[in-house]
Amino acid sequence: GEKLLFLIFIFIYFFGKIEITEDLEPPKIVNCPGNIHKTSKEKWTKIFFPGVTVTDNVGVHLFTTSRPNGSEFTWGENNVTYTASDSAGNTAKCHFQIVIVGMYDRFVGF
Repeated sequence: GEKLLFLIFIFIYFFGKIEITEDLEPPKIVNCPGNIHKTSKEKWTKIFFPGVTVTDNVGVHLFTTSRPNGSEFTWGENNVTYTASDSAGNTAKCHFQIVIVGMYDRFVGF
């Protein structure tokens, strides 16, 4: 306790005051994909997302995605969200949709 305070005092005395600045800048998600459209006969289609780059001025703390890359999606509109956060709690989000349209064999009547 006392030794640590003494060391902090010595550090401040020799090196000047310590400035603590608040990080207000959120991370950046570069190359957020646009909506992905696929046509499929299968009810479930495996989709791989394009890569993104996540940066932050003090470092990315956590990156999550609502659906893992390579997930299977069914017919219709499916939402995907990427979320990046830094250690200060700033967040950035990237939203896109996976749209799967069913393709059916057509039978011609005679």
